[in-house]
Amino acid sequence: SLTGSEFSPWCSFTYPSGFLPSPANLQIIKDNSQVYLSWDPVEGATMYRIYGSTDPYAPDWLLIATTENTNWESTISHSGYFYRIAAVNE
Repeated sequence: SLTGSEFSPWCSFTYPSGFLPSPANLQIIKDNSQVYLSWDPVEGATMYRIYGSTDPYAPDWLLIATTENTNWESTISHSGYFYRIAAVNE
């Protein structure tokens, strides 16, 4: 096993298989009981996973939808919901 002193100060990061960088410019618009999300496309993405949580610091977020589009809309049941988008190549 490696200890902290054995790590190089120059490291490269490889995304896990199928996962890509997070989409940029996530916009969330809430209109009455609807929520609209949109984001920039990620090169190589074949789909996007939308996660939601009532706690932005929760370790586990619920997968609430998948889409091939760079936007999504849904009816919301309560305010104070947080969203994350993951780009995936599957």
